[in-house]
Amino acid sequence: MTDTPTERPPQPELRAFPSFINKNVNALIFGNSDLLSGPGYLRNGSQATAALAQLRHNVSKPIGADPNILQWTIAGLPQPRPADADEPTDRELAAHTALTLFALHQQSNHDTPAHRLGTSFARACALLRVGSPNAKGIERRFAAIQTSTDWDETVRHARGLVQLLKSGRQPFDYAQFAEDLVTLRDPDQATSVRLRWGRDFARPITPKTPTSNA
Repeated sequence: MTDTPTERPPQPELRAFPSFINKNVNALIFGNSDLLSGPGYLRNGSQATAALAQLRHNVSKPIGADPNILQWTIAGLPQPRPADADEPTDRELAAHTALTLFALHQQSNHDTPAHRLGTSFARACALLRVGSPNAKGIERRFAAIQTSTDWDETVRHARGLVQLLKSGRQPFDYAQFAEDLVTLRDPDQATSVRLRWGRDFARPITPKTPTSNA
């Protein structure tokens, strides 16, 4: 038996923060959670559709600009937070960015999830590039996000790539993406993410061979 688009694939073990992102994204896609009382976006659930619209409208906007999305972006976030801290934490920024970009990516696609565990952001960009008439444009955008050291600029480049991935119906792992964004916030560790992304983007893609009925 094969999975239908509305069935949830087997879930691997994830650390606390990516697990939080994975749980919230899957709630939006499939529904039936403590965050939604009805079906998810793939089944045209009204609550999921409204939540995705609110998240999508907050792409690139500051955390707190719309209190209606906080239940999805930071409520229940697994991170100790000093009581007197006013500025958003790295995980809050990453969660906000990942979930709002996911909402943009999933928009108008009620057939397949835009979130796929195990397919990195960079690998998704590489897969999109194959056979694309806009291959050079994808390469330029990916090079721009790889060399960006400014957070707002990084988010802007990510948004542009997500819009291309949306057009190509190419999903990727938003749980890992959110964790990568946290690491990119640390100047001492950001290079490790860029190196991994670079390897995933450059790694050769083996073309699929048609199956034989013989």
